[in-house]
Amino acid sequence: MKVIAMVPARNEAWIIGHSLACLSPFCDVILVGDRESEDGTREICRRFPKAVVLGAPPESRIREQRWQLLDAARDYDGHNLLWATDADELVSPGRMARFLDRHRAELVPGCAVELLDYTLWNSPREYRDYSYYQPLWKRVGFVDDRRADFD
Repeated sequence: MKVIAMVPARNEAWIIGHSLACLSPFCDVILVGDRESEDGTREICRRFPKAVVLGAPPESRIREQRWQLLDAARDYDGHNLLWATDADELVSPGRMARFLDRHRAELVPGCAVELLDYTLWNSPREYRDYSYYQPLWKRVGFVDDRRADFD
């Protein structure tokens, strides 16, 4: 089973390097769907050997980018763990690597992976804990059964 990240992007130079640095230790491939960024996003992606930049028309919507990324991820054989986060959603690479080491055998086709998502506020040590921004469980990946599709 490969771990394939799918990251839509448009003018994400401010964060894409951090995102790819977090994903690289536990992902085998990082697919970046770029909608003609004008801020150096693609150049930053080229610094990461696991990143594969896919062009997307600037008028495409996020859902169309996600379809493109899913199709590209399915070019890799097998029931892979498909990781779907935005460029500004960072994950601890060490914790993910440990999770995969411990639970890889349980990750069977159709299985979803959820993380507790925090919205940081003013610093990396503070987060919002009210209203919509409170920590919530968010599905960020699934083991592809090769049948699931976006609506």
